[in-house]
Amino acid sequence: QAAGLMARYSGPSDTNYYYALLTRSGSSYTAYIFRNVNGAWTQLGIKSLPALNGISGPIALRFEVINDSLKLFVNDILEVSAYDSVLTTGSVGLRSTQGAIWSGSPSFTASLRLPLAPPTTPLSFSDDFSTNNYDGATNTQTTTGKGLGVAWKELIGAYTVGSGLATGGASGLNFALINTVQADVMLTANVTIPVNQYFGLTARYSGPGDTNMYWGAVGNVNGNYVAYIFKHVGGTWMQLATQSLSSFAGLIEFSVIGSNLTLMLDGVFSSTLSLSDTSISTGKAGIRSTGGAAATSFSVI
Repeated sequence: QAAGLMARYSGPSDTNYYYALLTRSGSSYTAYIFRNVNGAWTQLGIKSLPALNGISGPIALRFEVINDSLKLFVNDILEVSAYDSVLTTGSVGLRSTQGAIWSGSPSFTASLRLPLAPPTTPLSFSDDFSTNNYDGATNTQTTTGKGLGVAWKELIGAYTVGSGLATGGASGLNFALINTVQADVMLTANVTIPVNQYFGLTARYSGPGDTNMYWGAVGNVNGNYVAYIFKHVGGTWMQLATQSLSSFAGLIEFSVIGSNLTLMLDGVFSSTLSLSDTSISTGKAGIRSTGGAAATSFSVI
């Protein structure tokens, strides 16, 4: 059997909408996100949920559709995320096979998500990932929310927030931006990076997607830390600088001022990681990392 939530339905009949659902086969559960356009189904995401195996009682579903970000939460845990911009507006509702039961009090609610908002002081923003997290269950910013606050816009993947950590949830790329444009920035983050993962700070992003930006990052390559500065312009990544690190305690500072780009690690300046480039003049700042890499704080001035 299957039961799920619909968003941006425009019809007619059983066509044109996003659909986040949970299926049960025997005692096994699987979560999906689909898109239906003119009757043609496209699977946008899937995840098996062995932790639910054998459960016969009520299971809570939440489907967040914000801009081009789609997230399915099962029992308040983010399980499937996707990005898609094909459908832009429409109605919400329920869709299930025969025998699926909707229960609870209330059994179904829908609300407009808190709007994205630029920082109150754009040139001075910080986030400890503990104070103003977004809570999709209550549609508020709280200390217990599990999503990035409304100053952030996720572009790719999804960050899970909790216990003062913003952790890349997708196994591949995770990418989120502060919702304001700044040309000159000094970015700082304290991070933890598992083996063979990366965490970096982006500046002057203009997009679309994972394109057109500067990226100052650290990678944990087989237990050895390596620093990088990259730029992406017109569909091409170019490495501007790199340096192996004898140690790394977790502090990344990336400044992009005029034509000067400088990446400092643990407060240490290296001329190898300081250069000049004029390819990109302005854009948004944010964080860009692979799965499991996490930040305990972020600031931009």
